[in-house]
Amino acid sequence: MIKRLYVDNYKCLVNFEIAPAQVACLVGPNGGGKSAVFGALQGLQGFLAGQLAADAFPTWTRTRWDKRASQRFELDLRGFEGTLFHYELVVRHDESSRRAAVEREAVSTNGALLYEHTGEEIRLFADEPTATPRMVFPADPRRSFLPLLQASPENKLLTAFKEWNARMWLFALRPSEISPDSTVESDMLSTDGKNFVSWYRTILQETPATASQIWQDLRPIVPGLQAIKLQKLGVDARLLLLDCEIAGRPFSLALGELSDGQRILLLHYAILHALAPAASLIVFDEPDNFVAEEEIQPWLSQMRDAIVDAKRGTLMAISHHHRVIDYLAADQAWELRRAEEGPTRLQNIRVPRDTGMTASEFLRLGVSHAE
Repeated sequence: MIKRLYVDNYKCLVNFEIAPAQVACLVGPNGGGKSAVFGALQGLQGFLAGQLAADAFPTWTRTRWDKRASQRFELDLRGFEGTLFHYELVVRHDESSRRAAVEREAVSTNGALLYEHTGEEIRLFADEPTATPRMVFPADPRRSFLPLLQASPENKLLTAFKEWNARMWLFALRPSEISPDSTVESDMLSTDGKNFVSWYRTILQETPATASQIWQDLRPIVPGLQAIKLQKLGVDARLLLLDCEIAGRPFSLALGELSDGQRILLLHYAILHALAPAASLIVFDEPDNFVAEEEIQPWLSQMRDAIVDAKRGTLMAISHHHRVIDYLAADQAWELRRAEEGPTRLQNIRVPRDTGMTASEFLRLGVSHAE
């Protein structure tokens, strides 16, 4: 789970630091910096998966009024084996060429280096603390070496760090973008959910019990739902169909025939059952979009419980919806605001007990209490 995120010189985030609880909600007005936090995490996710620094952090993402050439990102996190990791990345930009390069990247535990990218060379250290690297070789300044690192008995801690990265999920779901069919299987669900059918094909093959759980949760939402299946179209293509029956009359619905809300909830429950129990981090940007008030609460409650019960991940939601805010504020709520066009300021929302107000009501009054 994430213990601390630090971002500097990225969009409106300047010397920005947040220490989220295991479950946290980010709130505040439009333009306050919530999407910038999402973007910073998305950039780190992409970079640690193999993206070029220039693609993960384009030059235009530097803070507009800041003339510094370098951006800094830091993550403090607890891995699945309980190890505390510190990750830092400094990206230097060349304004004239619009190129970006690694100035420094490092992974450490308890102050002892495990990995260092100096921009010119890679230094790999043993799991046991030592001042001398066990391997040194030339680096590609455009990208991280971590995605290329192969697991071995000498780098168990770095492998655990990589496993944490592989279970970081960020979602800004767009129901209208979801393709109703697929010609391939996919191990990863995209941020917008567009490749859901390709991903669902993998779920159906590897964990059919998970597919059954998704079906059970979706039954109250899709009238008469009897089954969710993949219909073969040609050699490789598969079409997602929902078999239904109302008043003894069977019929099938293609994914494209569902409402936006039904499609979002299909994705929500798939994420809940397929990803949440093993997730290191799940972030939802506006999970309440397209969903009725009475539908968001049951899913949100199950999602929170799945994360808390697993004791290994962090759940963050970016939302304006009063139901999401009021429910998650019991764990932690952070308000992000900007004064005019300045940097984002962060405040921990604490509602005084004697007010009798909910967190969303408290926020509507324009009052906030800094921790």
